[in-house]
Amino acid sequence: MDKDGPDWFWKLVAFLVALWVAPCSAGWFGPDNYAECIEKYVPVAESNKAALALNSSCELEFQREFKTKKWLKYYDCLRDNLPGVKVDKAAVVIWQSCRDKYPGLFRKDHRGFSVPVAP
Repeated sequence: MDKDGPDWFWKLVAFLVALWVAPCSAGWFGPDNYAECIEKYVPVAESNKAALALNSSCELEFQREFKTKKWLKYYDCLRDNLPGVKVDKAAVVIWQSCRDKYPGLFRKDHRGFSVPVAP
C-alpha cells in the first residue's frame, strides 16, 4: 500500500463511527413538539379521517408522551401511509391496519371504542 492508502480508510472509519455514536436530534428526522408535528403532518392529509389519525398520533406522542419503541413505530406507520390518502374509508382501513400491526396499544372501552393503553 502506498503512504496515503490507509489514511483515507481510517478517516472513513472515524466518520462512520462518529455517525453511529453521535446522538441524533429528533428534529432531524421528525418533529420536536406537538405544534411542529401538527404543522408537518396534518396539512398533507387529504381526507378528514387521515387528518384525525395524524392529529391523534401527534397528540399521543407529544401531549401524552407515549414514546415507547412500539408506539413510535405505530406513529411511523400512520405518518408513512396516511399522507395523500383522499378517501376517508381508505384512511380508516390504514389506521386500523397500523393498529393491528402493533397489537396491545389499544383496548376496547365499555362502549366498544378503541382507547390507547398508556405505556
